[in-house]
Amino acid sequence: MPLRNAPNREAPEPASAEERNRLLLAKYEDLQRRYNEQLAFEERSPLLQKSEQRYEELLREHNTLRHENGLLERRYAELQRRTARTEERLARISANQPLVDAERLTTWMRQLDDGIQALLRSSRYRAGEKVGKTLDTVLRRPQSKTSADHLQDVLREFRAWAKKPGKKEDQ
Repeated sequence: MPLRNAPNREAPEPASAEERNRLLLAKYEDLQRRYNEQLAFEERSPLLQKSEQRYEELLREHNTLRHENGLLERRYAELQRRTARTEERLARISANQPLVDAERLTTWMRQLDDGIQALLRSSRYRAGEKVGKTLDTVLRRPQSKTSADHLQDVLREFRAWAKKPGKKEDQ
């Protein structure tokens, strides 16, 4: 069975060049007409139009996502740099933290020692202490260690610890 568009080999060749040109021109017009009909059909096809629209939408979405991905990658790199710097700072702080804490506590203990010594030297405290001892003697209570004595003992131990070799003296 011969093909529809195949040249007919059984037809005799036209005798003159003019006839051949007319025949070729007719074939060319026929092919061009069929091509235009096919093209028009494809252009009118709703499925083709929808697929082209969807392709354009996906292409725009793809470009948008690539742009956003680039922004996110740059943001991620910046966050990694910041995290690394923060971890370095924390490592430096952590290495010095026990020393800083010990110095701070020592300062507080010295301030506390100064305050307690000033309190124990005050005339109001000494007067109250004498009244308390007199009352204990009158009521025949046994003499016991007072809270002031206990504070003095603790502060004495602190001063001995602070004067150990290798300790930094602030005073």
